[in-house]
Amino acid sequence: MQEVSADNAPVSKVKLPWHRTLVGKVAIFMLLGVIFAYLIGAMLGFTMVERSARDQWGREAQVNAQIVSATIRRIYTSVAVRTDSNWPGEPTGFRTTHWR
Repeated sequence: MQEVSADNAPVSKVKLPWHRTLVGKVAIFMLLGVIFAYLIGAMLGFTMVERSARDQWGREAQVNAQIVSATIRRIYTSVAVRTDSNWPGEPTGFRTTHWR
């Protein structure tokens, strides 16, 4: 026997799926908004970290180049060589005392 409501219409016992109700649609919309915001934040965070790492790598490379340049200048400015008189520019030995 079916239950009868106040207006004498039979009450339906069929339940709607949750995603078809208004509350379900609002919940889905809010969940998608949260997921979208998380993805945007994750992408922006990744780009910031990646850009920062690239900048840091560039600064380290610049410092390394300066160190190597200073080292090479120091080596080549403190070395004096003997040259062969028959072959101008041909080094025959070192003249500095610390390069024996």
